Amino acid sequence: MADWVRVIHDVDGVRTTLVFDGKGPEVTIEHPFKDETFSYVFSSGGLTADTVIEQMVVNSRNATLAVVASDDRMLQQTVLASGAQVMSKLELDGWVTSCERRLKHYLK
Repeated sequence: MADWVRVIHDVDGVRTTLVFDGKGPEVTIEHPFKDETFSYVFSSGGLTADTVIEQMVVNSRNATLAVVASDDRMLQQTVLASGAQVMSKLELDGWVTSCERRLKHYLK
């Protein structure tokens, strides 16, 4: 998953955070590519990834700058109500494809 969406981060310069269900005692953050603008967030055992995403959007400085990619209707409604934007997996796939195309063009 990270390799798939990393092209958005690299080509469009978008801060990218992937949120996963975790099992540990607390929420943890990792930077797999040693870049502070590309993160994995793992929920704690007591929270779902969706709950963490909701909290991140609600607590953000400017939710209107956040884009959440999910096909979960409840999550979409919650983040929309907080001012964030949503996109489906199909829309995310289109964005990734567009970035890949542009990257190939730049590299030629």
